[in-house]
Amino acid sequence: MLVSSVGSYEPGLVIFDCLTLSDEVINAVQKLQAAHPVAVLIFADHGDAAHAQAAMRAGASACVIDGLQAHRLESIVAIAVERYRLSCEMHLALKKTQETLAARKIIDKAKGILMEQRGLRESEAYELIRQSAMAQSRTMREVSESVLMVAGIIC
Repeated sequence: MLVSSVGSYEPGLVIFDCLTLSDEVINAVQKLQAAHPVAVLIFADHGDAAHAQAAMRAGASACVIDGLQAHRLESIVAIAVERYRLSCEMHLALKKTQETLAARKIIDKAKGILMEQRGLRESEAYELIRQSAMAQSRTMREVSESVLMVAGIIC
């Protein structure tokens, strides 16, 4: 029910207010984040450090053990939303870095094939891939994947 409600409303923040930070709450946070990533703030009257850490690993942006207190709400919400924003930025940067590294590995493999099969220097193989990519309006990764497929190497 919670996951579908969040999907329908697309809120910027979901607040859990519970008596005890339990495995059930942690599982709900994990399911929510898997289906509809969103900033999550948990207030619990009772809980321990292990459950608070598990909640953070499950995707909570902030977890407060000591209950919901109105005078702290504004600052804690701001912190949770900012932490979520920073986390999203880090995940995007990590994904971009991983994609760049994967592309680089494929390009390096293709250069190796071209160097071996055509007797090219590394700079010449790189330039051949670059020029082919420009001529075909494709990325260097796409051209390199084609080179590897022709050579019978699966990327």
